[in-house]
Amino acid sequence: MDRGIWAIWYDVPDEHKSEYLDWFHHVHIPDKLSRPGYLWAAHYELGHGGGSKSYLGLFGGITAHTFLNPSPGQLIQRQSAETKRMIGMRRQSSACILA
Repeated sequence: MDRGIWAIWYDVPDEHKSEYLDWFHHVHIPDKLSRPGYLWAAHYELGHGGGSKSYLGLFGGITAHTFLNPSPGQLIQRQSAETKRMIGMRRQSSACILA
């Protein structure tokens, strides 16, 4: 049973949509799910905007602490160049960890 959810919502410009979605679904989600405590992942397109699309990424974990050890700040320090580039495509990004 999951007792934690990490929600991330953001926009991606249309010119990066295909490349970003390929990375998110084939690299990022499998990477996250390979880590201890992660149980599931989901990714949704939220709507249409002027030149960009909005997305919601959700990750379920055993507890909210799953997403804090290592913390998002610690994860940034370990990101590959590809991950940094892809996350850099996000615009108006926000996140929360729910328990």
